[in-house]
Amino acid sequence: MRAPLLASALCCCAVPSAAASYGWLKGTTWHWNSWRYVLFGEDQVFYAPDAACANQSCTWSADADSVYVEWGSAGRHRLQATAMRAAAGTELRGERERDGDACSAAWVAPLRGVAPGSPLERFYELQRGEGLASLLPPSECGHVGWAQVNDDYCDCGYDEPHTAACAMLGVRPDPSGQPQPTDAAAEQSRSFWCGNAGFRGHKLLVSRLGDGICDCCDGSDEPDGACPSTCAELAAKENVGLQKKLDEVTKALAAKKSGEEGGQQALREWKAELPKLQAELAALVPTFGSLSAAHDALLRTEASQNAKQAAAAAAALPAAEVEAEAQAGLADAPEGEGNAPLCDWDGQLRAEPGAAVSANYQDLDEWMPAVIQVRPSF
Repeated sequence: MRAPLLASALCCCAVPSAAASYGWLKGTTWHWNSWRYVLFGEDQVFYAPDAACANQSCTWSADADSVYVEWGSAGRHRLQATAMRAAAGTELRGERERDGDACSAAWVAPLRGVAPGSPLERFYELQRGEGLASLLPPSECGHVGWAQVNDDYCDCGYDEPHTAACAMLGVRPDPSGQPQPTDAAAEQSRSFWCGNAGFRGHKLLVSRLGDGICDCCDGSDEPDGACPSTCAELAAKENVGLQKKLDEVTKALAAKKSGEEGGQQALREWKAELPKLQAELAALVPTFGSLSAAHDALLRTEASQNAKQAAAAAAALPAAEVEAEAQAGLADAPEGEGNAPLCDWDGQLRAEPGAAVSANYQDLDEWMPAVIQVRPSF
C-alpha cells in the first residue's frame, strides 16, 4: 500500500450526507495507508496532511454499504469497514475508483487527556504523522516528533498529556536557560482531561495518573483494563436525581401558573365590582354625615345631664356626713401623721393655719377619701 497521489486541483463536487449506518465515523482519526493520519470531520470535511485537501476542500460521505472520500484530483476513493464501530482492530478497506489502486485505513484511538476545544485537540488529531513542528513555534516544540508524545519524558510541555512528566513545568526557572513554554503549555502539563464518555468530563491533576486509583469514570487515568467504566451508572444515578428535581420544578411551575390564573380571575372580578361599590359608597356618604352629627349632639346632651345630676347630688349631701367622712379619713391615717404640724422638725413651714393640705403618703388615694382641713393648734 502506498500514499495517494498528490494533486493541486481541488474537488468541487456536491457533498451527499453520511448514512446513519456510518454515523459513528464522524470525528474519528485513521492511519491512512500506513502513511499519515487523517480525520473524518463532523462537518463531512475530510482532513488530510496533503496540499490537495487545503482549505477543507476534501470531503467524505457514505451510503448504507460504503464510505466515499473525494480527494481532489487524486480522485474518489470507495471503502468499506471491517466492523461498524470505532474500535481497536477496525479498518477501512477499498480502492481508488479510477484505477483500482488499493487503499486502507486503520482506526486510531483518541488521544487521552486533551480537553475538548483546547488548542491541542485539533493539533494532536491532525498532526500525528507530522510531529509537533508544523504548528508550534520552534522555540517551544519544533524539535519534537510524534514518537516522543506521551513517552514519559517532558520535551516541551505539550508532548505529555497522558503522563506526569511535565507536572513541574513553569513552577521554577529552567536552569539550562532554555526558552520556557507558554502559559497554555504549562496549564496543559499540569492537568489531564477525563473524557468520561456518557457522563461529565473533568480535569485531573497529572500527579494522580497511574496511581492505582480510578479517578476518571472511564478509567482513562490508569492503564488500559485497570478500571472498568462506571460512567453509565453514574449518569443513570444522576439522571434519577435530575428527573426528580425536574418533576418538582414542573409541579411548582404548574402551581405558580394556577395561582397566577386564579389571581388574575379574582382581579377581574374585583375590577368589575369596583364601580358598583363606589356608587354605593357615594350614596352612603351623606347619610353617614347626618348620623355622625346626630351622634355628637347626643353625646353632648348626655354629658350635660350627667354634670347636672352630679352637682345636685353634692348639694343635697348633709354637712354632718361630710364631717363624718373627713374624720374617718383622719382615723385611718398612720400613727403620728393624723394632724399635720405647722412646721417640720427642721423648722420649715409645712402649712398655713386653716390651709387645706394633703398628707404625704404613698397610698393616699386608698385611705383618705376627703380633703383634710388643717386646724391651728394654738
